[in-house]
Amino acid sequence: MMKFTMLLGSNLGGQVDSGTFYFVNGDGDRFSGNSGFSDDQTFVALQFIFGANGAITLRYRRTGVWTTINSTPVAQSSVLDFELFGNNSAQTVSYTYAGSSYSVAAGKFDMWINGSIYGDELLKSRLADGANIDSFMFYGDASDGNVANLFLDNITYQNSLEPDETLPVELTSFTAVTTPQNLVRLDWITQSESGISGYYVYRNSVDRIMDAQIVSPLILPTNTTTEHAYTFTDNEVQSGTWYYWLQHLELGGYEAFHGPVYVLLNNNIDNGIPGIPQLTGLQSIYPNPFNPSTTIAFGLAKSDRVSIAVFNSRGQKVRDFDSIDLPSGNYTSVWNGTDNNGRILSSGVYTIRLKTGADSHVRKVVMLK
Repeated sequence: MMKFTMLLGSNLGGQVDSGTFYFVNGDGDRFSGNSGFSDDQTFVALQFIFGANGAITLRYRRTGVWTTINSTPVAQSSVLDFELFGNNSAQTVSYTYAGSSYSVAAGKFDMWINGSIYGDELLKSRLADGANIDSFMFYGDASDGNVANLFLDNITYQNSLEPDETLPVELTSFTAVTTPQNLVRLDWITQSESGISGYYVYRNSVDRIMDAQIVSPLILPTNTTTEHAYTFTDNEVQSGTWYYWLQHLELGGYEAFHGPVYVLLNNNIDNGIPGIPQLTGLQSIYPNPFNPSTTIAFGLAKSDRVSIAVFNSRGQKVRDFDSIDLPSGNYTSVWNGTDNNGRILSSGVYTIRLKTGADSHVRKVVMLK
């Protein structure tokens, strides 16, 4: 198991258009130079390719071939928490993540980024089965002007997949609503906490965490195994659309973000009448990944007929909810991971589609067992 925090971009925190960085681990003594690794010594190799307009292409070494990993939140100027859980034994092994149990098959690894799984049982490179995994390295190729940078922090490494000794936060909801006083109230519920040092609430006018502002003091946790509800009111916000994130901090220095959720605040209406959302669409799906259920939050700027459907990775509709006419406002709907016949679906990536009139809004969600 290995964890690290990384930031890609220029030395000033901006964006560049060329360069490549690598991460390699395995049982090796040749992790050096631009060749970087030998496949037969490598269990996991990741490649981060800088592209035009600040894009990052993430690839991994799959039995000797670089393979692109799609739909990952890897971008320049964003803080990224990577967690790799690998299995080089001949049998499936289990590990604990965020208080839940997961498994990884022989010769494969799971990759988590910012608390979500984006590589589920990826095939290893060419390290011999049963070989020890005791080496790792980061290195970079030249970029135009040598301005591409990789910043690293919070590196943790262990040669086992032992269950977590402490149970981090298990967050079951995180919502934002306007109040009758035209303020924004953030609410979240935890089912259990252990080893948590506190929470911060972040705010931005756009859906971007990297330059969001901390708007709360450190909110102390309870660190109990029973349900607890938290509330924070943002009373320093003006009219507009606002996105919010919740950050939890662990005593060991690890941190993770949840969200975003968003609201439309209108301070020009009469007091006592909460702001009506001016944006129609999916606000959040939380938790994500989920097991066994997740909450779909959406908003309507005007009265409309609403339908929600779930599609599997092959584009087949597996669950739909009854169409209903709703007035403008904010709503939630819970999906328990079953299909239209009540059968529990398998682990995988699913697409949630919210249809309002002639418009459709989609987001992806990961179901894990």
